[in-house]
Amino acid sequence: MTNLYELVQEEIKNGNIPENYIEYNDKINLKYYNFKHFSKDELEEKVSDSLLETNTDIYIIDDYIQYLLTLDKFKEYEPEDFYDSYDIMYLIRNNIDFKIEDLIENTELKAYFFPNQQDNLNSEGNQLFMNINDIFEDEKSGYPISPILKELFESQGYKLEDLKNEQLVEKSEFLSSFLNEISNLTSERCVLTILLKMSLDDFFEIYNTDKQLEVNKDTYIGLFDPCCGGGSMFDIVLEKPFRFQIKDEYFEEYNFSGQLVNYGYDLDSVYGFTSEVWYENYKII
Repeated sequence: MTNLYELVQEEIKNGNIPENYIEYNDKINLKYYNFKHFSKDELEEKVSDSLLETNTDIYIIDDYIQYLLTLDKFKEYEPEDFYDSYDIMYLIRNNIDFKIEDLIENTELKAYFFPNQQDNLNSEGNQLFMNINDIFEDEKSGYPISPILKELFESQGYKLEDLKNEQLVEKSEFLSSFLNEISNLTSERCVLTILLKMSLDDFFEIYNTDKQLEVNKDTYIGLFDPCCGGGSMFDIVLEKPFRFQIKDEYFEEYNFSGQLVNYGYDLDSVYGFTSEVWYENYKII
């Protein structure tokens, strides 16, 4: 078996390395929070890890072994001779060319953003709910207004207090849809959540910069409760474009305990969304 190891090692030294032969006809979907604390220069390792999680390396190794068996020097061997040797498998695995640059170019983020609501996240979603509840109650909670609520309503040409104006609500698709979203909440916690599909290149173009993302009426926006595993209908309808920034401090999605851990709930586990909700409909401003 040592002889076979040396033969494989010789092929690799001669530049005949295992490459990613798999054609990715679809974009690779990766969750945004896997990347939020990484620079673009550190993505190679993260993308490689993602491929390992999906056993992509096994398929590449299989292809490489089948290829080697077509060469004259390996014709006396069987596939099991490779697979039964940990050293050979380790050698092949460590020399795979994943073509990371191509993979990153073809990688999209299924992103759900919680923009500009760090205080709300620190309150585990209670601040935003109480802000809305305070509009209709005489006894106030004492929570300051979450900046994202003010920004959202102002972008649509309204104030929070307009939710009490029945005539205005009746005429406004935004106000009526927002009230409907509130009425369907499953708990008294919520985080304003924006769903987008975007390329990694676009993400890093705007991440922690002064640039903004502009979304429109077709974007899925709603109230999600990542703490208790609930939320609402994701049916808030924009009447005008809405802009927000992607800042590191805005997106401590599951960082309520001070560490990168979560309560066990993300959008997929709570809603089971299909691919149709992830639109690549945004502008970089």
